[in-house]
Amino acid sequence: FNTMKKLAIFDLDGTLIDTLLGLNACMNRALQKNGINDITLEDTRRFVGNGIKNYVIRAANKGLPSDLSDDLRGQKIQSVAEDFLNIYGHNGIDESVLYDGIDYALKTLRAHGVKLAVLSNKAQYAADIFNERFLSKYSFDLVLGQTDDLPLKPAPDGLLKILKTLNVEKADAVMIGDGETDYLTAVNADIDCVSVLWGFRSEEELKNAGAKVFIRNPKEIPTALGIKE
Repeated sequence: FNTMKKLAIFDLDGTLIDTLLGLNACMNRALQKNGINDITLEDTRRFVGNGIKNYVIRAANKGLPSDLSDDLRGQKIQSVAEDFLNIYGHNGIDESVLYDGIDYALKTLRAHGVKLAVLSNKAQYAADIFNERFLSKYSFDLVLGQTDDLPLKPAPDGLLKILKTLNVEKADAVMIGDGETDYLTAVNADIDCVSVLWGFRSEEELKNAGAKVFIRNPKEIPTALGIKE
């Protein structure tokens, strides 16, 4: 970008924090508890990004018989959802790590006065837990997760709420994320987007969604936002 951005809005899973192992392990425990076959890490990579509800539905449906009645299917999915939320609330953070280079990127942004925010489709309670464990030392200005009164990405509502709350113009903000959802959210809110290639989606998948600006290493974030060191 020609001028330095004043606000960086990050996705959480697959962008700041590698949550794949935790999501997969907790889902498989919930599936096993309900007599449903495990899913693979690659399944989890493909199934996440659109909120917990969709992750549960995709994971459960993969292992449920195709001829199961709608009522029984709905009961099973509801049971998996309840078990997953309970298990993930207690154990989901254990196998998650900050991506290499994110510490450098966030410290550099902060040193140059860039405001920091998170916009995640992860439930607000979970986003708060991950913020407290992994991001508290960077003093994010706002961490926004999924709540009943805010539509999930790619609806632009969350991005627009962050801009209004932090009093930043669209031209001065950028969305940074690893998914098609993040790119489409930025498009819908009419702000710039940087797509990262260390997360849960491939460059091909992101290009198919329309993404145009890519970085391959978290240490490239400051430069991508117009910071000249």
